[in-house]
Amino acid sequence: MNLQNKKKKLSIRVVIHPCKASAAGVYSLAIRVLYCRKKKEYSLGWRVHESNYRRDADRVVYSSEGILTRREVSLVNRLIRNEKEDLVRNYRLLERTDPGFTLERLMLKHRKEQYDQSVDKFILQYIDTLLEEGKQSTAASYTSGLYSLLRFCSLRKINFKDIDYVFVTDYIHYLRMRGISENSIHMYLSNFRAVYNKARKQGIRVCGENPFAGLNVRRQETVKRALSKEEIALIASADLRRYPQLEAARDLFMFSFYCRGMSFVDVIHLKHDGIVRDTIFYTRSKTGQRLQIGLLPAMKEIIEKYRTSGPYIFPYIHGQSPRDAYTQYRYSLGTVNRYLKRLGTLLNIGIPLTTYVARHSWATIAKNEGIPISLISEGLGHTSEKTTQIYLNSFAVDTLNKVNENVADAVSDCIKNAGEKFICLHNTDKN
Repeated sequence: MNLQNKKKKLSIRVVIHPCKASAAGVYSLAIRVLYCRKKKEYSLGWRVHESNYRRDADRVVYSSEGILTRREVSLVNRLIRNEKEDLVRNYRLLERTDPGFTLERLMLKHRKEQYDQSVDKFILQYIDTLLEEGKQSTAASYTSGLYSLLRFCSLRKINFKDIDYVFVTDYIHYLRMRGISENSIHMYLSNFRAVYNKARKQGIRVCGENPFAGLNVRRQETVKRALSKEEIALIASADLRRYPQLEAARDLFMFSFYCRGMSFVDVIHLKHDGIVRDTIFYTRSKTGQRLQIGLLPAMKEIIEKYRTSGPYIFPYIHGQSPRDAYTQYRYSLGTVNRYLKRLGTLLNIGIPLTTYVARHSWATIAKNEGIPISLISEGLGHTSEKTTQIYLNSFAVDTLNKVNENVADAVSDCIKNAGEKFICLHNTDKN
């Protein structure tokens, strides 16, 4: 972008610079401003792969080799466009009020506008911080919320000082009219409030009163989705050799169940070097807590069934970068859940079968088997996952392994009869 003013030319370009301690081909995205033969550059706070950068178009693009998702490409280009528009507006204002202004004066005025920074720009920068910290899931949550907010604002620019109680309540009404679930609304509002508070603490001008005070948006308790031990046994014993995709989904489901309801994200990120002397050592992705699980015979059998030369126990993660791994995890989760739902239909299970059902079922069966609440905490995914982990961490690993063996034994007692039941169902389906 070039503007002419009495032989003084303003040029605004997007440039990239190599990042220190980053992967090859990764660059920092910056704005370069030229005026009166002087130059200023400042970072936009985003990193891109060289294949994401289009020098001739002065923008970023999606690339299969790059590190930006399609949604992030759209957001970054919006950030670039806003930066250019802000610089041009300040340039034209200074033309009228201070004709002899310098580049330093222009940049000073532009920086002062951070006091009235736009909401979308602030959130974009925060999303990039999350990505740099490896928090892909949280970044994705904020990205989804930002898209929702932009749709509500009809893509017009909104500053933090414009966010008042009426704005927030109108936004909630907009989400409900679109059929967004209350839990999703709660997530959007929680993230929005967190960003608002960060901006306020950083000195950005906000509304005089807290716009989130007095709002009554609460998380709704999710419907319980636990299976009985007989249903778990039916899943475990089903002969699925004719349905290899269903069989792979079933094996992941059962592995999660035998691992005390281990979350799917942790299951597919398990590595062979995390198994030492018949014990799995892993760190929960959601909480960062380190856990240990004793290997049961059924778990060993599943591990050997899918053993490959790769580092992961299950062949779903292949990317080298954290972002690639996260993308493959999300794709695998959707695929496995689709096959689990088909499996649930095949076995006439009354609730939609998902990876989460394994976690919920383990806790419920353990409770029904008389395991003390203090050991398993019914809140294992029911009320508070953090509380569950506090309970788990307060007991010795040997005690937890014994609990796990009891749950597995309760299911094993039902597996013998379950095989005959599946054969009967299968024959009926064929007829």
